[in-house]
Amino acid sequence: MKKSMAFLTEQGRYLGRLEPAFSKNCFLREAQYKKSFSEEKSLEAARCIIGGKLANQRTYLVRGNRTRRTERLGHAIKKLKMMERKLCTVDNIPSLLGFEGTASSFYLSESL
Repeated sequence: MKKSMAFLTEQGRYLGRLEPAFSKNCFLREAQYKKSFSEEKSLEAARCIIGGKLANQRTYLVRGNRTRRTERLGHAIKKLKMMERKLCTVDNIPSLLGFEGTASSFYLSESL
């Protein structure tokens, strides 16, 4: 599977992107379409996306903790790490959305 690559500055500003040539493989597209109806595959994809989101949120807070070092910030970092570990136990998409909302509340309470 070919992957695209985005280029960012150290501050996260977008510089550009390299992408592989678009494939017109109709069999691949059909298989992807069929998988989108599978609850199991959809849950797996959603876990990956939310897992990445949680990891990025925690990383952002860890970086902020280097300079601010507050107890609340440390608590939020620990909670997000715990939630990352528990992510694989969520067994349906509505619960996963609630899980994501709870994690986001920890993050937003400290990042603003």
